[in-house]
Amino acid sequence: MALYLGSTSITKAYLGATEITKAYLGSTEVLSASSFITGATVAYSLRKLSNAVSNVVRVRRSSDNAEQDFTAAQVSNGTLESFCGVGDGFVVTWYDQSGNVGNDAVQPTTTAQPKIVASGALIAGGIDFDGVNDRLFGSHILNTDDVLYAAVVAKNKDFNGRGLYVSNVFYNAFNDNGGFAIEANTFNRTGSIAGWLDDRGVNDAVQDGLSSLTQNEMHLLSFDLSNGSSKFHLDGSLVNTFSTSMNSEDGGQQLNIGNSTSGTLPLEGSIKEIIIYNSDQSANRAAIEDNINAYYNIYP
Repeated sequence: MALYLGSTSITKAYLGATEITKAYLGSTEVLSASSFITGATVAYSLRKLSNAVSNVVRVRRSSDNAEQDFTAAQVSNGTLESFCGVGDGFVVTWYDQSGNVGNDAVQPTTTAQPKIVASGALIAGGIDFDGVNDRLFGSHILNTDDVLYAAVVAKNKDFNGRGLYVSNVFYNAFNDNGGFAIEANTFNRTGSIAGWLDDRGVNDAVQDGLSSLTQNEMHLLSFDLSNGSSKFHLDGSLVNTFSTSMNSEDGGQQLNIGNSTSGTLPLEGSIKEIIIYNSDQSANRAAIEDNINAYYNIYP
């Protein structure tokens, strides 16, 4: 039994409590849903996370507005680029690979669809958000619990304003909504990152951590709430932790990617992967992030 990371063979590997029998990172045969994303609430990626899922994204091409579904292999092997020709490709649906029904991230409005192909070339950074009105949104996914884990692979192209990676908060102010968020340039402080909680009270948002982002570089950001402790990690390293009695109380808002429901926090940057658990993953966090980093080679 082996796990192959590039050319390296590891005799045995565990993600969480699940023993992985075989996985190739760097190809389209990767960790099955029974190993890596078991128990995830949503799992969005341009790589194949689950053997139970075929298509990872649906794309509209600019030349004639035709739409088509694509597998992870077709995204990376030139099939998607061939479909788009010399034009652009826009994401209509980012398919959820968790196995849960009805959690796909969508954008039916053509003018708000993020881009994945530009002038016939696949965008290296992943799904690209324009910093104006691009946004994908999903269903109401979170329970009213005090446990949450979210991991995001993303980069910022611009540090001029706050930009939202992922959230289920309405966002005009943190009151009477409830939810969580991971964002960049918090309070417009250049290069800062933060995780937020809101438990539907007044002015009770919690800034979980600040650190320095590098512009135009891919980062792995994660937010972990469990056992009365809130932690924020950047590229596998702990940014900040503190005890809190707050939780991720859900105000019934949909999941947002790349912008807020109110449209006030547009991200100018790109996202490759988002995985969210509505369960305690503190014991599995390192293994989850090691897997993500092994595939994307984000940090040493």
